[in-house]
Amino acid sequence: MSTTHFYGDDCIPPHKKYEPDPEKVKDFEDKLKDVEARVAEAKSSAGPVSEFEDMISQASAAYDEWCQRRHQEGAEKYGPVKFLEANTFEEAMAEVVDLGNYARYTFIRLYLLNQSMDSAVGTMAFGDNKFVFNRDKIGG
Repeated sequence: MSTTHFYGDDCIPPHKKYEPDPEKVKDFEDKLKDVEARVAEAKSSAGPVSEFEDMISQASAAYDEWCQRRHQEGAEKYGPVKFLEANTFEEAMAEVVDLGNYARYTFIRLYLLNQSMDSAVGTMAFGDNKFVFNRDKIGG
């Protein structure tokens, strides 16, 4: 009686192992190289879009670094597996409430900034036109 392992190639009987068609593999690799070349060309000619993508990548990397740093600090302060003893669902709910409050505070700051900008519009004239900060000022 044979034992079937459910990992790796052990779960596929030897007589049913898949062998890819070399021509199809070559065709796929050629198409992949073509797509990669077109993507590289588009990125190099994209100008501001490419710069924006770089900024997004930098922000993503900063997020990863910040998460790793916070993880390390927590492990050093509380121990590497302290999170297993904590009710992480309850802690996450508290963080969501904090996030909601931060969203409210940010809304209030943006609201006040917008009000301040709206009141400054009357003093910022460019020829016969006035610089407009929002749709309300142009009747939209």
